[in-house]
Amino acid sequence: MSAVVEVLSAIVDIQDPMTSNRQRLANLLQERQWREARTAYSDLIEDCMSIRYLLETVLADVVPAFQQPLVLEVIRTELEHLDTVGSEMQLAGILFDNAIVLPPKKPFINNLPGELLARILQEVVVWEFRSFFIMWHEDGDLLNTIKLPQYPLNLSKVCVYWHHTVNSTPAMWSYIQVVVSGACSNRFYGFASTCLRLASNAPISIRIHQPTDMGRHIVRRLTRWLAPIIARVYSLDITGGYPACGLVQSVLRAWLEYGTPGTLGELNIRYPEVNRERFIEPPPSSKPQHWRINASPSQMEAFFSSISVLKLNGLFARWNNQTYRGVTYLELRTGSVRESQLLEVLSNLPKLVHFSFGLRIKHKKPRGTSLQPAHLQNLQTLNLLAMKASSTWSILRLLAPGPIKLTLALEASDFRRCARVTETSEAQEFFSRSNVIGCYIRGQYELKEEWFPSALSYLPNLHSLCLSNFSFLGLYMISGLDICSQLRDLCLICCRLDLMELQKLLGSHTVEILRLRNCQIFSLGNKIEMTAEELMEQLSLFVKDVKCYKGGSPRDGYLNRWSRIAY
Repeated sequence: MSAVVEVLSAIVDIQDPMTSNRQRLANLLQERQWREARTAYSDLIEDCMSIRYLLETVLADVVPAFQQPLVLEVIRTELEHLDTVGSEMQLAGILFDNAIVLPPKKPFINNLPGELLARILQEVVVWEFRSFFIMWHEDGDLLNTIKLPQYPLNLSKVCVYWHHTVNSTPAMWSYIQVVVSGACSNRFYGFASTCLRLASNAPISIRIHQPTDMGRHIVRRLTRWLAPIIARVYSLDITGGYPACGLVQSVLRAWLEYGTPGTLGELNIRYPEVNRERFIEPPPSSKPQHWRINASPSQMEAFFSSISVLKLNGLFARWNNQTYRGVTYLELRTGSVRESQLLEVLSNLPKLVHFSFGLRIKHKKPRGTSLQPAHLQNLQTLNLLAMKASSTWSILRLLAPGPIKLTLALEASDFRRCARVTETSEAQEFFSRSNVIGCYIRGQYELKEEWFPSALSYLPNLHSLCLSNFSFLGLYMISGLDICSQLRDLCLICCRLDLMELQKLLGSHTVEILRLRNCQIFSLGNKIEMTAEELMEQLSLFVKDVKCYKGGSPRDGYLNRWSRIAY
């Protein structure tokens, strides 16, 4: 579960027993049963430390993940409550020979009005909805063991107050998973029908999973189920498992036939068949193709203009200038697009905030050709996915971000050619018209090439830097004060690091936050074994806020922020 889920449940799950144990401790003290009292006292201290750890570690994760000041307020209030309990426990430890009455206190979160509590719990439901995952499997019978989604039932079981809040909030039940194939499909359809009933008239979000091969009867069943509710759908996700072309087409046709224009706000599609990138097109003059969905420009604009979050994997539909004018989050993966078409689309996305791009650009104008880039005044995140470094200029020359702070994420397969990229006029012009303050780079090579400090020299305002899967074993120009002079946050993931060189870098820069995860440490070319605690102790001489992790997925707000940006 996410840190948010753990914390909100722990606030009640741990503090309810704490209240009971505090009262039990008071009774044992009054009865002068010292041995049992000490056991109860130890349990209370352990519970108090556990929930404090959860609360403190989640503080850095909640706000950037959900932008929910209310959640932050609840957590801080709970910490104050724990301070009070801790004071009582200290008093109990000092005065064990006296009877102490510890007044029970219910968690602060349960003092919130139902409407505010519902908002917090709905954030948890949204997280679990997006995190639910089913793998594709050839044997559909094995899927019969898959459990139904636990939300929001898991929240309703925490206590009576939460049970009432969940069951009286229709929106809690509006996040629906549908598995259309395999032995578990009947159970999922049944639970989906229950959720639809409890969701009342709330806008619904649907994620469709196809974990096994499918036949026409599966498509017909899904279409019949969707037809009466598609007009209520706000978020539609067709990416679970391995969705067949026929499944994707049937869902989109149902939406265009039975849906209501202007209601859909989020669309996420994964289309597996190659060479079908533009299968949503205006009615062709030639013979229709069985795989093509025909939609007129006016119909496309009516249905797509309300979308704010658009994720397309494996397809790129044709559209006119106004089709996606409301999009703020755009993700394009797997496939190809003409340079002129992409430029036209980007030029008509005035609200775009996040852009993830992983398509192959074709029919490009020759380098050196005058090209007017798309002005994206609100762009805050640019994520270039699995692109050849030598082709990065193809997309950079099309973009003109505004003065707003920009975070750039780059995943390339041939960083050894990056020198050519950073030296191109297209890349340099992009950097000159951008205000890049954060940069994430993932590769597979040692940072010996001159391109690395050269590239960073074009980012004078760089504040945050994250490197993943690199070797950092030599003497580099980055250690000089003329490179990354404003660097404050540094994150290194799965890197091979020379300890002395890292310390030299930290000594020449004012790094305030340092995160290392699953890094190998070397000294004079030899690998050395160090625990995370030992490494933190050495690096804390240079950086106040330093954390090192080995294995797993730590609950760290800084690491999680990069994960969200570069996904």
